[in-house]
Amino acid sequence: MRVAGLLNRKILRIGGTMAAFDIVGFGQQGPILAQVKNGGRQNSIIDAAKRMIDEAGDANAKLYLFCPRASIPIFDSQVSLISVEDVLQTLKNSYGEEYLRSLQSARFTSPRQQEQG
Repeated sequence: MRVAGLLNRKILRIGGTMAAFDIVGFGQQGPILAQVKNGGRQNSIIDAAKRMIDEAGDANAKLYLFCPRASIPIFDSQVSLISVEDVLQTLKNSYGEEYLRSLQSARFTSPRQQEQG
């Protein structure tokens, strides 16, 4: 979401903090709420999208649901459905690879190493 310019800052740790949302943050246009589903049938994706709408609490929040392309249902919803495969393809381009490298170096570099840097 950061690579695509949708998410400027996250509010909570990603994943496992809330039942209905894996990503909670802010973008240029307001609150961002997202859920990631690694599988499931189309009906479970629709149920997850409806639950997101019910629990969002902000009509202006941008809602995103990431799931396998084969599970993306066709239905009218305020939740944007994004395939996990598309995300992975984006991360394979040169900017995505650079972004991942920067995340890895930040993750595995201690504050002391950064000061000495």
